[in-house]
Amino acid sequence: MKRLITLFTVLIFMAIPFSSHAIMGTMGLKSKDVKGEFFGRIKIYPHFIGDMDFNKGNNTDGALGEENGWMAGSSMRDEVRFGWLGGGKDWTFKIVLEADLIPEQATVDRGATGGLSRSTGANFGVEKLKMTYDFGPLSIEAGWDDKFLDIQSGGNLYGDDHPFIGFFGNLSPKFSWEALYIMVNQSSWTDPISTNTSADIGDWRVYTLKGIYQVRKGFFISPFYAFSDNGGYTSLLGAGNIYMGSNVHYIGAEAYGTIGQILTPRMELVYATGDTDTNTTTGRSYDIGAWAAYG
Repeated sequence: MKRLITLFTVLIFMAIPFSSHAIMGTMGLKSKDVKGEFFGRIKIYPHFIGDMDFNKGNNTDGALGEENGWMAGSSMRDEVRFGWLGGGKDWTFKIVLEADLIPEQATVDRGATGGLSRSTGANFGVEKLKMTYDFGPLSIEAGWDDKFLDIQSGGNLYGDDHPFIGFFGNLSPKFSWEALYIMVNQSSWTDPISTNTSADIGDWRVYTLKGIYQVRKGFFISPFYAFSDNGGYTSLLGAGNIYMGSNVHYIGAEAYGTIGQILTPRMELVYATGDTDTNTTTGRSYDIGAWAAYG
């Protein structure tokens, strides 16, 4: 009965002349040297979850881990965003605030449960941030926004919104480039073997360089390079902290776009080479070599 009521509610919601993925609209402001725009969006995802462990013979249905937390049974996920876009003659900025939650009184009404409300702001914060400044020959950028190396084709290597500092520019009207310093993880661990503290253990840094060349109108070739310096720990099946640091070089290229009125080719080739640091469990290091392709 509970699932039928939830399904009936969703059907009514989708029957009204609004989309369950709706843009709330934009509003702009303008001065002599600064332009700005406000925007908002809400997404509502109904979930019907059961037998996640593929076993109807027990009383445990399991749960689904989402960005808003663990979900089980029949529930909703709300993703609400509000943001600003703006800039001036040589600079731009983007800030997106987001709340991602399971809607109920305890998550939307602060203090509704006598001071025990879960709506404490933990699910609300700056989801996207990007600021740029144009120096002329090149521009600088920083923040945490969507960045990618090969998302136009196979997406075999990288696409995410980690914190970054970078530079970008154009060498010609048909060739653009971007160089990034990406901070995947920042940590300080105590080495379980020697008990020495190292500020580098647990850090994960990635350095990338990407170019985009327009071969013809609507068709592009994009070579890219990345170096991953990963000095992190991992935990495997209760074995404790295992040092699994690695240094890997990635080199590849993607081609994408349109040719004529029908063809839309998308191709990618990536090669990885490197090695690991000494594994604290096996006492050995390992070579890394791999290929990935898409077409």
